[in-house]
Amino acid sequence: MAETRVNLRHLLEDLRDAYPVPPEEVIVTELVANALDSGARSIRFLVSPAGRTMTLVDDGRGMTRPELAKYHDIAATTKVRGRGIGFAGVGVKIALLLAEAVVTETKRGRNHAATRWSLETPQRAPWRRARPDGLVTTRGGTAVTILLSDPASPLLRPDYVTDALRRHFAPLLDDDICTRLLDSVYGKRVSFSVNGESVIAPSAASPGSVRPFTVRMGARSRLVGAGRLFVAPGPVSEELRGLAVSTYGKVIKRGWEWLGIAPLRPDLVCGLVEAPMLASLLTISKADFLRDGPALWKFYGFRRAVQRALEPLLAELGERREEPPAGKPMREAVRELNRALGGLAGEYPALAALLGVRFRGPVPGAGGEGGPGEREGVPEEGPSGAVEAAPSPQEGAAESVPEKPRLDAPEGEGGRRPGGGLSVEYEDRPDREEPAWLADGIVRVNRAHPAFTRAVAEKAEGYHLAFAAAWAIARHLDTAADPGIFVNRFMRKWGSGT
Repeated sequence: MAETRVNLRHLLEDLRDAYPVPPEEVIVTELVANALDSGARSIRFLVSPAGRTMTLVDDGRGMTRPELAKYHDIAATTKVRGRGIGFAGVGVKIALLLAEAVVTETKRGRNHAATRWSLETPQRAPWRRARPDGLVTTRGGTAVTILLSDPASPLLRPDYVTDALRRHFAPLLDDDICTRLLDSVYGKRVSFSVNGESVIAPSAASPGSVRPFTVRMGARSRLVGAGRLFVAPGPVSEELRGLAVSTYGKVIKRGWEWLGIAPLRPDLVCGLVEAPMLASLLTISKADFLRDGPALWKFYGFRRAVQRALEPLLAELGERREEPPAGKPMREAVRELNRALGGLAGEYPALAALLGVRFRGPVPGAGGEGGPGEREGVPEEGPSGAVEAAPSPQEGAAESVPEKPRLDAPEGEGGRRPGGGLSVEYEDRPDREEPAWLADGIVRVNRAHPAFTRAVAEKAEGYHLAFAAAWAIARHLDTAADPGIFVNRFMRKWGSGT
């Protein structure tokens, strides 16, 4: 009889490599995420360089004896997509790669137990019962102690743990965001400490530069997010730049690229936005957002709402350039672009969610371009017939008045721009190499790009506009296919006027 032998070390290494941050940060963030999922309100780290140990102690629900046994199964998880932010006890499992042993003490009611777990060989990770050390003193909670193999591990530095908490759980350290959103999610304020010192958010903003904002979606303007934008007194480090987006207090993404807009001084303007509704869109590893089906509509709907909330704030801070209104030639060019996109809607279903528009009537189903029975899909037009209309200034506007949050925004809410379809705006961005980029259903054409300058000189601006739009959109479609295929098909549609 054949025997299957699983290389646990390789499995854990693959799991570790799936994260974009060092394994030490994964361990800290995942331990905290699982503590939060257990209902913890107090999370304490105890770091002992002399003992080569880092310990997390929480006051969550703790585990029963059967749950504690299952906790040691490398492949087991009790996590359900859309609920919580932890993933399969990854913090402890990846810690096995760096530790001589992991000791877990847990208490729920009268049940008080502990285990010692280690990776002895690539194929064996045995665990055994141990006597509790008494780290959990409340009626419920869990303590995880990692005995590290490397005495120089960054996990043995209190400042490293503190910095990781500040980067990855910044919303939970922000009193304003907690008051407006997270206190209602967790029931009460969550506290962090490292070796007895409370972890607080660093003050990185200039006096008077902080701009609170809320994010609202749908006809009823439901509150789905809250955030803060601020200007730092000097350039911030690369890892802290941009707008961080988090859910349930855990930062998932950081930067400006995910949002599609950026300030004029991206090295100084930073911020964060918390959105509990996005928890249902997390990948199974809880390290990114889903990009398929209804999740795509919901994510882009939220992103558009954030863009609408930030536009006036960036303008107030002098971080946006005013664009002149588009003339008739531009409106006609945009109509041609939308016609070409409508003709490709059946082949590329993600176009609708990406551009925030529903295509009218049947669109192509199976078959390639120009196949039998093909009918063109056309973006729905607004009351004025314009397909490039900008959203109402009031919709998604920023405000700072606290309000009891409603976090039950339905799927797809906010997915369609008023007027619908693609829009085009010009920006002077010599710092960017792209000829154009897509944000909120708007193709932003880079006038500082050499190709644009040459196109204007040769009176080929319309062609450049079409090609740049196709290139910008292709970058957001399914990367499994060659983006050049979409560009070619789009240019054929655009060139034929269909």
